[in-house]
Amino acid sequence: MTTSRNEQLLHDALDRLWLARYRPEDVVQVVFGRTPPRGGVTACVPAGTMWSHEPLHHKYRSILSDSWRPSKSALRTAGVNCILEDLVGEEADFGPDLVRTILWHHDQDWPFDALTDADSRKADALERFSVLARIEFRDFGHSWPPLNLSLAKRCFALQGLVYPMAVKIPLISVRYYVDWIPSCAFQAVRAAGHPRADGIVSYLYELLFLQQKTGVCLLDFLRLGKENREHKGDASLTQYELRQILCADLLITYLKASLEKTIMLLGEVFEVKGLEGRKTHKSRLKALYDGTPKRAWSTLYADLLSEMIDSRSFEALGRLRSGLLHKRGVSRLQPHSFSSVEPREGTDLEVFAELHEQHSKNSAALIAALAMLTDDLVRRDPPPDSHRTLQELFSLMQHRGSEDVGVVWSPSERTGGPFIYDTRPGVRLMKNEPRQRSAAQQADEDG
Repeated sequence: MTTSRNEQLLHDALDRLWLARYRPEDVVQVVFGRTPPRGGVTACVPAGTMWSHEPLHHKYRSILSDSWRPSKSALRTAGVNCILEDLVGEEADFGPDLVRTILWHHDQDWPFDALTDADSRKADALERFSVLARIEFRDFGHSWPPLNLSLAKRCFALQGLVYPMAVKIPLISVRYYVDWIPSCAFQAVRAAGHPRADGIVSYLYELLFLQQKTGVCLLDFLRLGKENREHKGDASLTQYELRQILCADLLITYLKASLEKTIMLLGEVFEVKGLEGRKTHKSRLKALYDGTPKRAWSTLYADLLSEMIDSRSFEALGRLRSGLLHKRGVSRLQPHSFSSVEPREGTDLEVFAELHEQHSKNSAALIAALAMLTDDLVRRDPPPDSHRTLQELFSLMQHRGSEDVGVVWSPSERTGGPFIYDTRPGVRLMKNEPRQRSAAQQADEDG
């Protein structure tokens, strides 16, 4: 107890001396990995926070020499804490899992020699937009209803996918939307020599942009609701409610487009013919299932994908639209649903809940589709030193436990088993025993 007390007194004394020489608000940039990839993750940590993570002996030496350079341990600890807080979130959003894969991914050598000039321009633009989108969420904190997707609670099966996907499509966040490093994904597609690489890159570009826009729009919807509750008073309708209606309409457009483009991405991955010519969602699904190799649907995440892109998702979105466009009565996204309604009745929160739920399902479907793309890319272009890569990914996964992996959209009904990894040529990177097609998928085929 005395030793601990004395150490704390010494820490406090050194902190006061440090404050006399440095400004705690200055920012220290933390770069991860030996050779960070373009578009990689960096952390900006206030100098005062960085100093607080320094061990006592380093503080003492820095004050005596009148020269402070952050130690490696402080850089790593403060940087990881910054990523957890500002980017990846908690366990419900795969936060610790994504930190491990980010650190592993940034410690590898990633060439970008296969990118075209157009790929580089698109990747650079997306990465800049990603920075702006993250700034929107940086000071957001928490809300009720929650804005984060909490995919680990909704569908535990997805948690195991972030590790093997790091070899081709490295995810960096699934907190508010699915975010990945576009330059690495584009490079993986080009290097694999996929015959439809142009189409795959285009859909990856569109889907990431849609994810970013959807996440930011949902944040705006919540902000407008907060402003409306504070300022509505006796007004029958406010500008905040008007903008919420417009924002919701835009979100429905984004959510529908995300579902459609996920299907089109899979069509490009498996070289399905005639998919673009199909006019209805149901007919596109049937063409996709008919034109895709059976082995592609033999994984747990493929089962999940077929559930998420089911035609019922489109019907649910349609019911939020104007009654003039759909047969099921009047939509809630019309002025009379908001006019003279007390904010405490939560009409906007009911709409938000449906939009957010669909965004969560779309995001789960997209992750599953990206996993299927990873399988295809690994078959075409296995990672170098596959045995070492396999061992490292297994080691990373062991840190998160040995829980069973399920495919249901609920944390209470886990089924299935752990993933099997194999990076030999011609074998899926993520493999499970073949399963029967889901009821929803079978119904779409029969229909």
